[in-house]
Amino acid sequence: MMKLLVALGLACALFSRAFSLQCCTAPEPCNPQTCLESQDMCASLAVGISTGGSSSDLQLRSCLESDLCLDGSFNNGMARVTVSAECCDSDSCNTEPATPLADNSPNGRQCFTCEGDLCNKTLDCQGPEDRCFSASLSGNNQTQMEKGCVSKSICDNAENPVLESLPISLNLTCCKGNFCNSAPRVGQSSFLLLFLLMLLPSIAFFR
Repeated sequence: MMKLLVALGLACALFSRAFSLQCCTAPEPCNPQTCLESQDMCASLAVGISTGGSSSDLQLRSCLESDLCLDGSFNNGMARVTVSAECCDSDSCNTEPATPLADNSPNGRQCFTCEGDLCNKTLDCQGPEDRCFSASLSGNNQTQMEKGCVSKSICDNAENPVLESLPISLNLTCCKGNFCNSAPRVGQSSFLLLFLLMLLPSIAFFR
């Protein structure tokens, strides 16, 4: 009987923990929210966006699935987006801001990127961008294409279940090796796709 009671107690504790994790959702004040069952981590997220000579930084806090707690970078030649997530697993533990991803130095990888409707321009990858990518975004009877440099971590999370609820179709292909994302004429670049890819590692923040 005692073993049964202990087992039931542990089960209740685990069940309660799965549904009761609370995380900060704003810098000041914390403003804790109760997480979904699948969101087992609290996270602080630093997002950096660089376009031309300008840049901006965002700090986000919320609940997150543990497999989405990652760092990564996306670069299409027109803009570069970096994401850095710092995660913890206790209530309201994400009070501190995340450290932005600071590695902007060329890493030797080179990929094709698009300019206008041609995708034969050379792009020097930076920091953790260890893959080349080709991507298409389809919706509203239109298809947009994109090419550039990306981190493996973003490639690995391109099939995020949240995307299933959106009225679009994303096809992202990543590859290793210089200029492995070669292709002929593909159409206009899409800043919408850039924005979507930026959200892939952190999209659970907005559920």
